[in-house]
Amino acid sequence: MPGQKIVERHSLGRNTSVLLDVVRFFAAAVVATTHLSTFVRSKPLLPGESANAAVCIFFVLSGFVIRFVTVTRETNAAEYWIDRASRIYSVVAPTLALTVLFEGAALLFNPAVYHGFAQPYLWTQVPGQLLTNVTFTSGYWGYGASPLSNLPFWSLTYECVYYVLYGLMHYTTRLRWFLVPAILLLVGPSIALLFLVWWMGVLLFEAYSLLHKNRKGPGIAALAAFAGVCLSALLRKQIFGLLHGTDVGWRRAQATRFASSTPLGYRLFHGATVPWIDRLSISFFFTGTLFCLVLLALILVLESFFPAIPRSAAGAIRTVADSTFTLYLLHVPFFILAFSIAGGPARTWSGGSIAFVAVVLLSVVFAIQFDHLKLWMRNRLRRRIGPAVN
Repeated sequence: MPGQKIVERHSLGRNTSVLLDVVRFFAAAVVATTHLSTFVRSKPLLPGESANAAVCIFFVLSGFVIRFVTVTRETNAAEYWIDRASRIYSVVAPTLALTVLFEGAALLFNPAVYHGFAQPYLWTQVPGQLLTNVTFTSGYWGYGASPLSNLPFWSLTYECVYYVLYGLMHYTTRLRWFLVPAILLLVGPSIALLFLVWWMGVLLFEAYSLLHKNRKGPGIAALAAFAGVCLSALLRKQIFGLLHGTDVGWRRAQATRFASSTPLGYRLFHGATVPWIDRLSISFFFTGTLFCLVLLALILVLESFFPAIPRSAAGAIRTVADSTFTLYLLHVPFFILAFSIAGGPARTWSGGSIAFVAVVLLSVVFAIQFDHLKLWMRNRLRRRIGPAVN
């Protein structure tokens, strides 16, 4: 992938932008709803594996958007690194602070309820957790921990590693052949293998660019998506059985229950013996492939056959969707604080829905402030390193 490759400059259609906004917010809502089940006594609305599927969608969308931006907008490495750093740290830094604030307040307000919700840890471990998560080194070779009980942070290490790998592959020439394998070795097999899922988003954009110019493109994409969905429906029992049996990330939580008589191969594969396969699951690869087929068809069909959505509606959707990253990182500590104040889990999903709406509204408010911080960081970085990097 030569660093100077630039495709024909064009912007995604308004319908496509709205679709991507809706999908990314929906994915964050699925993760939040899955975690909200811990705080509601009623039967969960979604299975636990739904969060895995949502994270997979985030990976694919990230690869798609990064590829689109780097081949149609950003023209040098400086802009790429500045944009990535400002986007990530303008949300990560304040949400880490809010995580400590919310969980600390929950502990002081209602210790008994808080300990029923929070992950078991010592507060003396918190500085180390914050350090590894703010530097995105938590999770290398399966080792590390989320900041306090904020479990969604695990995916940020993966995401930022993929930003670095893509940046090296896109903007460097000779050094990439040394640096990329070295980084993959440094981070471990779980992060390295799931890079293939993230790269599906890059390939999705390439397929979109190719079919976008072809009058038969929408029909080809729709047919492929339809075939994929039909095949998945026909083989759903076999697929679900395969995904359940190989979902390493979830199985590893049961590692301590494995008896010594359990076959060594099973213990190795499911993380009971080697922790470096943490989070690795074949479900990511299946979900990513199917999602790419469906999303490609939807994008091409919307751009070819549907009128553009009104600007006012698109703007409103974008405002809510811009809170996706904040919602993803903030919902767990918010739920812990809210239900600690409430005195325990909600009896029904009515109470849970109130908490969900509250965290969405709070995320929208915070996201607006974080966007100001992002612009400030971006301007500062441009003044300091922009002109020096090419």
